[in-house]
Amino acid sequence: MTNDVAHTVNNALAAVSARLEERPGWARQVLSDVGEFVDRAARTSRRPVVSLGEELEHVACFLRLEEARYEHAIALHVDLGASAPSASVRLDELRAAVASCLRRARVAGQPVGEVRIGIEGPTVSVAVEGARATVRLAPEEGE
Repeated sequence: MTNDVAHTVNNALAAVSARLEERPGWARQVLSDVGEFVDRAARTSRRPVVSLGEELEHVACFLRLEEARYEHAIALHVDLGASAPSASVRLDELRAAVASCLRRARVAGQPVGEVRIGIEGPTVSVAVEGARATVRLAPEEGE
């Protein structure tokens, strides 16, 4: 497990520990999300490139854990257009870009309410309350 995956899991478990008695149903859901997050990380860890769909599912799970940590909802808006079905990205690159944008927005004092992800030519763009990042799509096999 990479350090950033372990860090995300640790933060989610700390949030559960702090609220377990007062919100047991919520705690069970967060623990389920932790399991899904770790399972996805383990299933893809040996592949350098994953489908954009797989990576977006991992990002959605990551955002649920961030919601638990910070106790507020984060909406995920995705606009991939027609190129999405065959698109691929390097493993964890999109999630890392989202995490970086979240950090920068929080450091700037911006309330984080939504994450926007879209394809712009050969890149996937990430926008979080003024913080932006791009991730290059991985070349298709044979290119």
